[in-house]
Amino acid sequence: MKLPGSAPGEKGETPASFEEALARLEQIVQQLEGQELSLEETLARYEEGSKRVEECRRRLDAAEQRIRTLGGSPEDAEEAGGKTDQNESAHDLPF
Repeated sequence: MKLPGSAPGEKGETPASFEEALARLEQIVQQLEGQELSLEETLARYEEGSKRVEECRRRLDAAEQRIRTLGGSPEDAEEAGGKTDQNESAHDLPF
C-alpha cells in the first residue's frame, strides 16, 4: 500500500546508501512535522522512520568498524582531517 506523500518505492525498501536513508528520514520528519496526517498515516511514518534510524545506525557502525579494521579509530580520522561531526551522531536522530 502506497502512503500519500511518500515517493514511489520508498516504503519497505532498503535505501542503496546511507545518504539515501538519511534523506528519506528527513522527508519523514518533515511530513510528521508539517502535514496533518491521520493517526494511521502518522504511525506508518513513525514506523518507517524508526526503521530508517536503525538502518543509518547500522551503516554508521559498519563504517566505524571498517575504520578500526584499517588501523585507525574514528577519532584518528577526525584528527587527520576526516569528516566526523560528533554533533550529528546517529544517536541524535529524531526517533
